[in-house]
Amino acid sequence: MAVRTGRNFVGSANSSQLSLTRDGFFAVALTMEILLVVGVAVLIGVAYHALVYGHAGPIDDFFVVGALTAIFYVLPTFFHSHYRVKNYLPGERGPARQFSSWNFAFFCIAVIGFLTKSTAVQSRGWLLLLYGIGLVCVFAFEVAMDHCRRAAFKTGRLMTQRAMVVGTEADVDRFLVAHSPAPDGLSIAAIATIPAPQRASLLPDNSNISHDVEVARRHNVSDVIVLADWANGPHFARIAEKFMDLPASVHLGQLEVVERYPQLRVGRVGSVTTLLLRSEPLSMLQALVKRAFDISVASTALMLLAPLHLLIAILIKVDSPGPIFFRQRRRGFNQKEFKIWKYRTLFTMDDGNEIIQVKTGDARVTRLGGLLRKYNVDELPQLINVVRGEMSLVGPRPHAVAHDGYYQQIIDHYTRRLSVRPGITGWAQIHGHRGATETPGSMEARVADDLYYIENWSIALDLYILLMTVVAPKAYRNAY
Repeated sequence: MAVRTGRNFVGSANSSQLSLTRDGFFAVALTMEILLVVGVAVLIGVAYHALVYGHAGPIDDFFVVGALTAIFYVLPTFFHSHYRVKNYLPGERGPARQFSSWNFAFFCIAVIGFLTKSTAVQSRGWLLLLYGIGLVCVFAFEVAMDHCRRAAFKTGRLMTQRAMVVGTEADVDRFLVAHSPAPDGLSIAAIATIPAPQRASLLPDNSNISHDVEVARRHNVSDVIVLADWANGPHFARIAEKFMDLPASVHLGQLEVVERYPQLRVGRVGSVTTLLLRSEPLSMLQALVKRAFDISVASTALMLLAPLHLLIAILIKVDSPGPIFFRQRRRGFNQKEFKIWKYRTLFTMDDGNEIIQVKTGDARVTRLGGLLRKYNVDELPQLINVVRGEMSLVGPRPHAVAHDGYYQQIIDHYTRRLSVRPGITGWAQIHGHRGATETPGSMEARVADDLYYIENWSIALDLYILLMTVVAPKAYRNAY
């Protein structure tokens, strides 16, 4: 094999710059976030007591509660390695995970307060302020760390992985073109080129391979990437075996099936070992948890909002002639059709093979209908669909059957969004993807958000989406 060294994917950092490893980044991020939470707890406690009681208050207590909150907040992310740089990429440690961890921390504080009978000692006003302001601060910290990470990658001050790339010269060149510059601080410490399989019936000389292994060892590589193709997988697998003695991860990369299915992993069906291209969207336990959450929340909401439903029904009858509710065919889980419930906001009741989407200034919208649509109130009757099991509180929004038939022909994986129950609100809606989809691009963006939700579902994510549906300005965008 021919070995080249010194190829680097990151920016033009000079050798005098201090490069931070992923473990160093982990330690710095962890320390900074703990100090942030403790500092916020103390500052809020002192400010609150100074304004309300005229003195600084028990600073030691503020420090202890802040330290415990910080520890419990970082605990879930610590065990799941969310401070690792590779998990700091956008979407990996998102607001839903932070929201879940923050609530977990305060739940633990409440349990400790109950067990130690100290709940009466702490000021409830201070704790409420700590919860709200602290949550905003950790969200802001995440944004700041993401900005710093990107800047460090660009200047070469942050290295996540030192890799050795092994493959034919043509494959190595394609790899470098496809992944340079790398956005995540990947440093190529060495490159080993091998003959193409059709010109090498035997494994390359063991002494050459041993030399390449020593090169990788001297450069302290964290990962060895053996570029393979599907047809000659066994040939490259034997080469990869030679690098197994290194204290590094060894990968078979650039297999077409791996590139096409990023979630691929080894699975089992009975006693058969397989390559699992995609898991079912929700396991049986996850589906039961989500369904129990839907039923309990939707049933409670229907009862509590009964006076509001009655008022809206009266106003609709007074505002314009026609029924109170609008029902239309939609497709739900596994493309099973159902009738969706909505408050009537139009003069028409379209449900045919061709449906014109509502646009700004649409003459079909009633006076009251415009107000109901603006604040998403027209969707409230879908709580009935949730209780009936046709919908979920959170999930991809169901579209009219006529629109499904059109978009599934022009957008890849469009029907994959129907592999879970549709929702009253969803990840796409809180990011402003609602209302009319006037171009294929706008629907593609919505579908991308729907698929992200399916791949990353959790109860914490559902809670976050429900909260953002109420408070996020984007959730009310394009409402007409």
